[in-house]
Amino acid sequence: MVGADVVVKYADIQGVERWVTRRTRDHASMPGDGRVQVLFDPLQPDRDDLVFVSFHRDPHPTEWVGGTV
Repeated sequence: MVGADVVVKYADIQGVERWVTRRTRDHASMPGDGRVQVLFDPLQPDRDDLVFVSFHRDPHPTEWVGGTV
């Protein structure tokens, strides 16, 4: 399988540090500066399946990587 597992660390609205692991499609999608976009449900920040990551600055809706259920 081509790609890489990436661990993304972020803080929720309460300041709690959280992290998720997501698989990229290929190494070319890896961010050069180490920054990613993270979307999560602020009412359920512990739900891994509701955390979405994009490795692009202005992502197209299809570029968000979610968790598996």
